This record gives sequence, structure tokens and C-alpha cells, in this order.
Amino acid sequence: MLNKGFCVNNGEIKIDNGILRVIVDYQRGGNISSLYFNNKNFELLFQPKHSNLDIPQKGDSFEKYAATGFDDTFPNIDAEKIIYSGREITYNDHGDIWTSRMNMLIDNEDIVLYSENDVYFFEKRISLNKNSLILKYRIKNISENIYPCFYTMHCLFDLYEDMHIIFPKGTDLIENALCDEKLNNKREMHKFFGDRYSIGTDEICSNGYEKFYICGAVSEGKCGIDYRGKDVQADIEWDNNVLPYLGFWITAGGFGGDYNCAWEPSSGYYDSVSRALRNNAVWELLPQ
Repeated sequence: MLNKGFCVNNGEIKIDNGILRVIVDYQRGGNISSLYFNNKNFELLFQPKHSNLDIPQKGDSFEKYAATGFDDTFPNIDAEKIIYSGREITYNDHGDIWTSRMNMLIDNEDIVLYSENDVYFFEKRISLNKNSLILKYRIKNISENIYPCFYTMHCLFDLYEDMHIIFPKGTDLIENALCDEKLNNKREMHKFFGDRYSIGTDEICSNGYEKFYICGAVSEGKCGIDYRGKDVQADIEWDNNVLPYLGFWITAGGFGGDYNCAWEPSSGYYDSVSRALRNNAVWELLPQ
């Protein structure tokens, strides 16, 4: 029997505590498709206008489907094959979790989603506490070999002209992750431009999207988005000893016609396992 505030229907779980309403799609890797502030009548997460709602298959291209909501990207972001300790390892586009059919159970006030393959076990615990969405993770290497990997939060927020992006304290340099006119060549370093980044779609580079990382480990596990016109501020807090790196993505129509942005706390620096290994900024999970 489900607790009060929980509703399960057609592969989706809805949680509502009166302040927040959350919808989770456990057929699509536990994607959090909606995070709605009831008292503000405000949807925080990006909702695509035109979407491919087919259930993705393992190994599919991430671009084939509508970008929406909050996905967990594990064990990587960029697709590639690498040789590690004499073994070839294949990493799929944006990892495997977003294409997984998650097992689901209710544990008191928590939703528990989990899946496993031949290499790892992945668990996500979801709960609400007043005006906070709380996520807890457990990842285990269940293979016989060390497994290089990283986790990245891939949470798409709605883009508004008057919003402010709030950076962690002590941010100094950023590193461009894409080639564009505004930040120039990939892997170029740039001096940080203030503790709050005011977004205007006319400020985005001509290709309509950009991505950068704060150089090195962040000083604190805290960033956010201030929707000034909506009187809503979304603060993201995490253990920066576990996820020490932080990326930022924004598209103003340049990627699939979408208008959204994303903070991306990560345990890898950055995007591909091969690059994270070269940067010595990756998990190398021991068998358990």
C-alpha cells in the first residue's frame, strides 16, 4: 500500500507534499520529469514542446530523444571505447542509466529506484522534505575488475531572460568545453565573470549553445538559479568531496530548438572517461 502523497501510474511516480510536486519516470532511468512549486505555480524543470516519448534502448543516441527534466548520467557522458588495463570498455552516449528500466519500491517516505548490469549496481533514493527534493545514491562495482567511471547530474532548468546563475564561492577560472565564438576554442581558460551570471538569450554565442566547467575542484558544493521574475530561487547542494567538479550548459535555441540550462556537478573532469583518466579526475571503482 502506498503512503499518502504517492501515486503510481503508467510507469510514473508522483509525490506531492503540498509544497512540491515531483514526477519520476522509472521506465526512463528514473528521470525526474517535473519539479513543480505548488504555491508559486511554477515548473522548475525544462518541459519540451515536441518530444519523442518512445522508451529509449541501451546504446541509443541521447539526441534521438527529447531532452527533458533531470537525468542521472553514469558511468560517463561522451560515448567512446577505451583500453583500460588491457581491457576494451564501451561507454554509451550519456551513459546507461537514462535508458534503464528501473526497479522500484517504497521504503517509508522514500522512493527507491535501482538497476544493475554485469558491471555495477546503481540505486537512487528520492524523498521530499518541506521545500527540498532530496536524492541519495549508492553505486557499487559488482564485476571482478576495477571500473573507471564518473557520475554527473544532468538537470535541465527552464531558461528565462531575467534569471541569474549563482556560482560557488571562490570561482576563479572556467574552461570552455565546446568550440564557440564567445569562449573560443575548446579547453581554453577564461577569467570568471562574477558570482552571478545574468542570462540573456542575446548573450549566447551564435551557434546558440555553450558549455564550460569551473577549472579544478570547486570550493563548496553549492550553486543555484535565481528566477527573479518568478520569486523562485533553486539552490543545489551536494558533497563536493564526492562530486568535486562542476559544469554549466546552456542552449538558447541552438540545440534542438530548446531553451534551457543545466548545472552539472560531477565526479569526473570532464565529459569522457578517457579525458577524466588523463586529468586524474575520475572514479576507479574497486570490485565489492
